[in-house]
Amino acid sequence: MKNVSWSLKGSKELNEVYDYWTLHNKSNVYSEKILDESFRMINLVRSQSYIGEENKIKKIRRILILENFLCSIN
Repeated sequence: MKNVSWSLKGSKELNEVYDYWTLHNKSNVYSEKILDESFRMINLVRSQSYIGEENKIKKIRRILILENFLCSIN
């Protein structure tokens, strides 16, 4: 199974997205949906290492989460 390491920027941006949607919707329901789907897709890529679009130069794979969020995994 692949290892996932969050960059400081990625972690910060995920928190900012969570906070934005919680404030915007006055509820954390959608924010939790984003987190749940993000972690579900990350675990899928971890267990099936050939899922996602490959970037051969950077040696990473990218997946789209909820049609709006891009996740890069090396």
